[in-house]
Amino acid sequence: MEVVQTRLAVSQPGTYSGIADALAKIVRLEGPRALFRGLTPTMIGILPYAGVRHRCHTLIASMCHALTLPQASARRGHATGYRVSR
Repeated sequence: MEVVQTRLAVSQPGTYSGIADALAKIVRLEGPRALFRGLTPTMIGILPYAGVRHRCHTLIASMCHALTLPQASARRGHATGYRVSR
């Protein structure tokens, strides 16, 4: 869809009558592979962002889990999960 969106944005008015027309013309004139043009640089740019976002989400989720789990267990009358050294 990025290719179609870009073509609609930069083409002369009247070249395409809409999304479906642009999609059909691109596939008919350039082949289906034209829809994937530029995918590799896009993926290379997204992967570091997605990795950092996943790591931050995992870290924050584990911190929230560690803070809320012992309190919730204690309210229900279960052991808190803390070890008591003797």
